[in-house]
Amino acid sequence: MSSIIAKILAEQSEQRIKQVFENLKDGEFEITSPFDAKYNCIAHAAGDDSKWWWAVDKNIVGNDVFWFNNIPSQQTLESFILAFGKLGYELCEDSELEENVEKVAIYVSIKDEIHTPKGTPTHMARQLSNGKWTSKFGQDVDISHDTLPNIEGETYGEVKQILKRPKP
Repeated sequence: MSSIIAKILAEQSEQRIKQVFENLKDGEFEITSPFDAKYNCIAHAAGDDSKWWWAVDKNIVGNDVFWFNNIPSQQTLESFILAFGKLGYELCEDSELEENVEKVAIYVSIKDEIHTPKGTPTHMARQLSNGKWTSKFGQDVDISHDTLPNIEGETYGEVKQILKRPKP
């Protein structure tokens, strides 16, 4: 891809991000990767940029989506906590940066929608070593953002649970 096309796509992504996330202002985020449909925010939080992760029944969607076989294929906070427990994460009380600790945040919907009842996981972010957070927006770009509330709102809801593990 030419650098001109990449620049135009990045500018379009930046404009979309600012329109969708009302709490995210100029200077509070940076695009850190180009559009990539292979993986989503859950995979990104897990450090996997090779496949899409979501709590769905593989008998319905096949092997195109990853989910742990022995974790309920239900879009609930508990299922996401159990899935990340398989990666060594445990419940955590705060999002403060800790030395030699990796944290992820689970966002949940704040209102009832047809396919996402209130409390349904909608997004995950992972803390970076500088204390900022990294998020992947569906098939779109990855960004780093200053705080978790930067992307709270109508689209992703609110942070409901922080998980942590020792850095691998």
